[in-house]
Amino acid sequence: MSSMLFEGGDESAINTVVGVMMLWPVVVIILLVALMLICWYYRIDTFLLALVSLLDLLFSVKRRAKFVQTKNLEWTMADTIEECCSKYWDREFVIMAGGYNNNKQSSSWGKSRMTYGEAEMASSAVAKFITTSTHMNIHSSPRSANTNNNNDDDDVVVAIFMPSSCEFVVALFGLIRCGVRAALVNTGLRGNSLLHALTSALAEEGGDGSSSSDNAAVVRIILVSPDLKPVLESMKEAGQWPSNLVIVECGIGCELDCWTETKRFAYLEGDGRSRQKQNNKNNKAPPRWDDTCLYIYTSGTTGLPKASKMNHMRIWSAGCVTRKVCRLNSSDRLYCPLPLYHSSGLTLGLGACLQRGCATVIRPKFSVRYFSRDVITHRCTGVQYIGEMARYLVAAPSNTLDSQIRLRFAYGNGMPSEIWKTFKRRYNIGLINEFYASTEGNVNIFNNTGMAAGACGIVPIGCGWIYPIGIFKYDMDTGELIRNEKTGLCIAASPNEPGELLGLIKQNDPSRRFDGYTDSAATRSKVVDNVCKHGDTYFRSGDLLRQDWFGFLYFCDRVGETFRWKGENVSTSEVARALLECVGDNDVKATGTTNVVDRQAWFSEAVVYGVEVAGHPGRAGMAAAVLRRTDDDDDDDSKFMWQDPLWHSLQFELPRYAQPLFIRVVKEIEKTETQKYKKKKLQDESFLNCGTDDIYFRDDSMKTFVLMNDTIKNEVLVGKRRV
Repeated sequence: MSSMLFEGGDESAINTVVGVMMLWPVVVIILLVALMLICWYYRIDTFLLALVSLLDLLFSVKRRAKFVQTKNLEWTMADTIEECCSKYWDREFVIMAGGYNNNKQSSSWGKSRMTYGEAEMASSAVAKFITTSTHMNIHSSPRSANTNNNNDDDDVVVAIFMPSSCEFVVALFGLIRCGVRAALVNTGLRGNSLLHALTSALAEEGGDGSSSSDNAAVVRIILVSPDLKPVLESMKEAGQWPSNLVIVECGIGCELDCWTETKRFAYLEGDGRSRQKQNNKNNKAPPRWDDTCLYIYTSGTTGLPKASKMNHMRIWSAGCVTRKVCRLNSSDRLYCPLPLYHSSGLTLGLGACLQRGCATVIRPKFSVRYFSRDVITHRCTGVQYIGEMARYLVAAPSNTLDSQIRLRFAYGNGMPSEIWKTFKRRYNIGLINEFYASTEGNVNIFNNTGMAAGACGIVPIGCGWIYPIGIFKYDMDTGELIRNEKTGLCIAASPNEPGELLGLIKQNDPSRRFDGYTDSAATRSKVVDNVCKHGDTYFRSGDLLRQDWFGFLYFCDRVGETFRWKGENVSTSEVARALLECVGDNDVKATGTTNVVDRQAWFSEAVVYGVEVAGHPGRAGMAAAVLRRTDDDDDDDSKFMWQDPLWHSLQFELPRYAQPLFIRVVKEIEKTETQKYKKKKLQDESFLNCGTDDIYFRDDSMKTFVLMNDTIKNEVLVGKRRV
C-alpha cells in the first residue's frame, strides 16, 4: 500500500518536506542567534541583570533589617566599625591625595594615609579622650533601660568642623564607638549659618516653633582642624561664640592628637563590647540600631541649615547600596573628591569601602588639574562624582594622562545627559552608575544599567508594589500636589510628564523609614497624607522628575524655595536674609565723604531665585533688590556704593555657591494681590530681559559687584567669564 502511495504521490513534495525537516535545526539556530543579537544590540541582558542587582540590594537591606530588629536590637555602626577594622587590619583604608603639591587642603597637619588597624586604634584614642574629657560627661542624661524610642533625649553631641582627612574619619569613628552623636558641620558655613548649626539647629522644636527642652540636643565640644580654627576664633573675638562650647583642635601635635593618644592608652579596657558594660554601669541603656548616630546638615527650604537625623541602620544601608550597585571587591580603590560632611562622600563612599575592606582615596577639595594624576597615581578603579564635577572635567583641555586612565565604574548623581558619553569615553569608564537620593529622604533610586544617558534611576512601570514610590501631578503656581476632586487623592503623572517624586513611609521598614529633622515643623512639611489611598503617608522629595515608558526616571527641577547650583542646594530665604542684613554707611556717596554715618541696611527688599546660565547645569543665584532710600535721596542709584561692602559681607555670611551671581536693582518688586512676590516672572526674565533695570555681576577677581554691560553678558553666555 505504501509503495502504491509512493508511486502515485508527488515525489517532489516529499523531498521538500524532508528538506525542511533537515533544515529545522538550522532555522532554530538562526532564530536564537538573531535573538541574541537583538539582546546584545539593545542591551536587554544588561538591563535585566541590573534589575536583578537592584532587587538583590533591596532584599539585602530588608534581610539585615529583619535580623537586627528581631535578634540583635543593640547592633550599631560601632559593631560594624570594630568588625571590619579587625577583619581588614593590615589593608589600606584611607589615602589622602594631594600630598605631592602645595595645596592648602593637603594633609600637612595630619596623616597622609592609614590602614584599618590604625583607624581602629586611633578611633579608640578619640573615644577615650571624649569619655574622659573634663568638658563633658557623656552619661549625664541617663536613658531608661526600657525605653525603645530614639535616643534623642540624651543631649550629648560633639560637632566635627574639619575637612576630609584621616583625622575626620577617626574622630567620627571614635564618637560612634563611645555612643556620642556627631554633628557634621559644613566647612563652608560662616557667620549666622555656622552659629545656627552649632547652637540651634539640633534643638527639637515643638509645633509652635518653640524649642522643647526635654529633647534638646546641645553641642558641647567642637572638634576643629588647625586650618579652620581661625574661623571659630574670629567668631569668639566678635562675641558670637557661646561660652559653654569648647573648641578642641585636632591633628598631629594638637590638643587631640589621636596618633599620640593611641600609644598612651587603650579604649575601655581594650574591649569594644565593654562600652555596653559602661553604659549599663551608668544606668544608661545600650544604643540601638534605630538611635540617631549622627546629624548631617541640609539647606532645605526654611533658610538656615537643618539637621537631618541619620540612624545606624540607615548609615549601614547607604554603604551597602554602593557595595552592591558598584560590585565592590577588596582590590578596588574608590576616588572620593566629595566632602565627608555630606552623605554622598561619607556613607555612600567611605561607608561602602569600610564594609568591603577596600581603600578610599580622598581629596579634600576637588581639583580638575589633579584629577587624572590622582586617579593614575593611586591606581583608582572607581570614582565618585557630582554632575558639575563631570562637566568641569569634560570642559578642561585634555592631557596625555587621560588616555592612561582605566576606571571600572563611576558613581554619582546629577550627570547631565549631554556630557554623559563624553565623560565615559574620555576617562575610559566601564559603567556609569547614576542615582538620585537625599540625606533625610526615603526615595532612593539608581540607574545601574549603563543605559538611558541622563536617567537617575529606574523603576519599571507596574513595579511600584515592590518599591512604593511614584511621580504625582504638581501645581507650579500654588506649590501643592494636584488632587482628584471626587476622591481627594493625589493624581499620578502620565509617562514623561513632570511631577513631584513621593515615597511611601513605613516606620517599621528601614528602607521606607523617614526620621526627618530635629525641627519637627520642617519634618511635617516633608510629609503628605492620603496620596494613593486614604490613611497612607508619603515623603515629599521637593523635586520634579519624569518617568518614561521604560521606567527610567529623569530629574527635571527643584520646587519650593531652593535651587541647585555647583552641586549644592541653595536656600533662597537664607540668601535674601544675608542681603537684607548687609549694612553700610549709606551716606558714603560717590564723593567718598564719611562725615555722616548711617548704619542701615543697603536694601529694603530682596527676593532671590535661580536662573539658568547657558552651558552650566542647575541655576545660578540672582536677586531683585530695592535700595533703601531716605527722603533726601534722589533716584540716582549710582551714588550708592554698596557693591564692595556687599561682596565682602557675603564672603562671611554665605558659602561661595550660595552667593548670588547677579543683582538686579529695581524700584519696587512686583507682587500678587496677596502680597506674594511674582518670582516666576522675575525668573523668566533672568538677567537677559530686565528692561532698564541695572544688573550687577559678582566679579570675584575684582572682589566686588560690577555693572553688567554687553561685554560681560556675552562672556557669560559663551562661557568665557567664570561663574
